[in-house]
Amino acid sequence: KQNLINKTAEVTQLTEKLETDLVKHQEKDKLTEDNATKSSADIKILQRELRHLSESLVEYERRNTILNEQIQQLTNELRLKQEEFHQIEKSLNQK
Repeated sequence: KQNLINKTAEVTQLTEKLETDLVKHQEKDKLTEDNATKSSADIKILQRELRHLSESLVEYERRNTILNEQIQQLTNELRLKQEEFHQIEKSLNQK
């Protein structure tokens, strides 16, 4: 009879430990799932930000190209004006 009582107490103790471990495992699974969900949301946000930055970079590169073309055009015009000026200066010096 004492053996039965001891075994029953042992089974009760093991059952409680099993239930405690099961709850801990479920909590751990829930935490893992929550972290995965948050990470997934963070990744989507970062992808959206990256897409926006990429689009901005393309726009800045486009503007930069236009500005470089304008600079080149103005530089060419300046050279032509300098040449004209030197020609006029030369012709005035010859008189």
